Amino acid sequence: MLRLAILGVGWAGERHARAVRELGDDVEVACLVDSDEARLEQMGRDLGVGTLYADCRDALDDPTVDAVSICLPHALHAPVAVDAAQAGKHILCEKPLAMSVAEGPRSGALLRLVDQGQPRGGLG
Repeated sequence: MLRLAILGVGWAGERHARAVRELGDDVEVACLVDSDEARLEQMGRDLGVGTLYADCRDALDDPTVDAVSICLPHALHAPVAVDAAQAGKHILCEKPLAMSVAEGPRSGALLRLVDQGQPRGGLG
């Protein structure tokens, strides 16, 4: 069973969480993360998810979480993906991965680490 954290429960995050419920017994939503606590609590009730975090770091530190679905504002995709890779999590990221060419090298290093199966390494 793959346990997935949904990072961001806005439009995309809600749809990801609902889609995971349709996948059957192989994947489950382990937790939801959002800085809007009222929205987070409402989505937790609506989706039947009891573990709620206001900070992505808490989900990344949770040893029961295997993977993350990054549904955050675009500017947060690259830094959170890097943090998730360094935490050893599998990553599903809404587009775009990077916001600028300047972020490209860091995103490229992330992709190389993931491709090599070494997400716990450092990023150059």
